[in-house]
Amino acid sequence: MERPKYIRKYSSSSNVNARRRSTSRKHRRRRSSSSHSVHAPLGVDLNNYDSAGTEDVFELELNEIKASLDNTLPLDYFKQDIISVLQNLRIPKWRKIQISESSLQQLELKRISGALTNSVYKVTYKNYYPLLLRLYGANVENIIDRESELITLLKLSQKNIGPKLLGCFTNGRFEEFLNNSITLNKNQIREPKVSRMIARRMKELHNGIPLAQTEKLQGSKAWLLIEKWVKLVDEIVEGSTLEEQKKVFLTDWESFKKLIFSYQEWLYHEYGGKINVDEKLKFCHNDTQYGNLLFYNKADQRPINDEDEDEDSALGSSSSEMNLVNKTAALSLNSSTTSLPLVQDLNYKDDKKLVVIDFEYAGPNLPAYDITNHFSEWMSNYHHPTMTHLINYKLYPTKEERLNLLNTYVNYVPGSHTPRMLPRVGSSTTVITELSLTNARTASVVTLMDSDLPEKVVRLYNECIYWRACNSIFWGLWGVITRGSIKTGVAPSEMKDIIEVGPNGETYRVISTNDDEVDMEDDDDEINEDVDDDSFDYLGYSEQKNMLVIGDLIQLGLLIKENVDEEILKKAIYLDTELLKL
Repeated sequence: MERPKYIRKYSSSSNVNARRRSTSRKHRRRRSSSSHSVHAPLGVDLNNYDSAGTEDVFELELNEIKASLDNTLPLDYFKQDIISVLQNLRIPKWRKIQISESSLQQLELKRISGALTNSVYKVTYKNYYPLLLRLYGANVENIIDRESELITLLKLSQKNIGPKLLGCFTNGRFEEFLNNSITLNKNQIREPKVSRMIARRMKELHNGIPLAQTEKLQGSKAWLLIEKWVKLVDEIVEGSTLEEQKKVFLTDWESFKKLIFSYQEWLYHEYGGKINVDEKLKFCHNDTQYGNLLFYNKADQRPINDEDEDEDSALGSSSSEMNLVNKTAALSLNSSTTSLPLVQDLNYKDDKKLVVIDFEYAGPNLPAYDITNHFSEWMSNYHHPTMTHLINYKLYPTKEERLNLLNTYVNYVPGSHTPRMLPRVGSSTTVITELSLTNARTASVVTLMDSDLPEKVVRLYNECIYWRACNSIFWGLWGVITRGSIKTGVAPSEMKDIIEVGPNGETYRVISTNDDEVDMEDDDDEINEDVDDDSFDYLGYSEQKNMLVIGDLIQLGLLIKENVDEEILKKAIYLDTELLKL
């Protein structure tokens, strides 16, 4: 019997990706890894890691192998490599799949949108529990510390937060897929009840994961990365023209860099010095955009084990999925409060159905940074048909919308099941407490007088304004580093030849070519059409973030408007910076 066309057999995982195809659309840089390890993924020395009360986290086993997956291969070749990696990682149940024409047909890959630094797939096969396959993006080794990320995931797993980490390979990992989950969209995060739920879940995260002493000593993760990325941008802008720099930074890079650190000095001074900032550090997600927030019912999840199940068993059946879809479909900006069965302020029993994912940038930060990052994400629409990079500053949350979240955050006690119902006393006006907010069925807290706000809410509100420019700087630099250049009209893959290391130590020189020059030997093969063409306008995104920086710093008094170039003033974006009085 003739072997099916696409089938390749391997004696070990190190042969995965032995056949490579070069294309100008996508190149993945591989990072070296340690040899097989159970407790020390990708070379992390956990013995020297100060767990600060989380030592049990490292008792979890984590499989890791040297292997690479390439999603630019024809689809069936890509599927074969996935099966081979699953076998060698010995992921329960999935490890039993054998490569055959039938298994390739039944293995389904669905590209998940919204991840800008990864290629993310939902992997399904028959009635098996689904997997999430994450392939690390190209040119991001200077952006994301994978070792730190894996330590974070282990800490979260120990606390039963987020999906389980099932296995790692050289350029990616497999995670538990949160089946029947619904990712929030740009409108749903604006719903007042959902916003209050986000506030409660965020506070639980900030208070639920203890920071290691080494994490506390490193200070704010945002500023730690900004300081690192500034040095990388120094290299990227070398040799660029003044016009190219102005296109991204609105001014020359050296002037913008000085502005960054002048602002940092001012920010720390507002707290009385860096030491006081570090005392306020909490474990923060640092990327709470709507694509990283989802509703998920754990009761619908299939068990992760090797036990055989009936082919037609329905833990996560279509009816269960439709039930969750129907519930969550009501979460729109114009929905009434009575149509939100998953969000109830009278009790918090459904709060745990709101899950945050993707902890690539997680680490110690001030809660104000995490919250102001979330507020800033209200302005983005990463699913726009043509302009995914655009920032609509008119969608920044109003004062009332921000207070809705902040008042909830401050008053919520992690672990509580119902709102605190004691009204404030001694006030000359009627105060909307958390209880009356729940019963009022209003879309905001517009009737809450500034003078009646708790001091902690006022301070946090003002801190969010102080830290907003830091968040804009962070993502502005992120765009430049991810792009790898500030030259327009040049694709990342055309900037320079890339040397890649294969699974057996062999090297490849990936030579950039035009699309019509790509080797067409596989014309008859089925191509993986879901591969990301990297069409996101990183430089346009960075430019807009820097517009926000300039607008904030002018309004905070760190830039004298009269001394700023007219062309810069035309581009500056001015968000609300009015501080509340204590």
